[in-house]
Amino acid sequence: NKLLSPSGSVVKITFLKLKESIPDEAKSEILDLIKGLDEKFPGIGQITVGKNFSPAQAKGFSIALIAFFKDLAELESVDSHTKLVNS
Repeated sequence: NKLLSPSGSVVKITFLKLKESIPDEAKSEILDLIKGLDEKFPGIGQITVGKNFSPAQAKGFSIALIAFFKDLAELESVDSHTKLVNS
């Protein structure tokens, strides 16, 4: 499965470290929420998210997401919603 970024797009890669005490059901809800970010932020052209399948090598990070934005202004627009992004 290849990721192809649209020409001229900006890419943001984010790694999340979830607490080990979080139940699997809550982790699934978090993944679903992240997958729906492109609906909340129209500036995100494409988003890909997945669980870490090799925790021993990932220094505790459990989720990675890659978001493609049309341009830098769209990325900055999403980043300006700090409260929503951090939640």
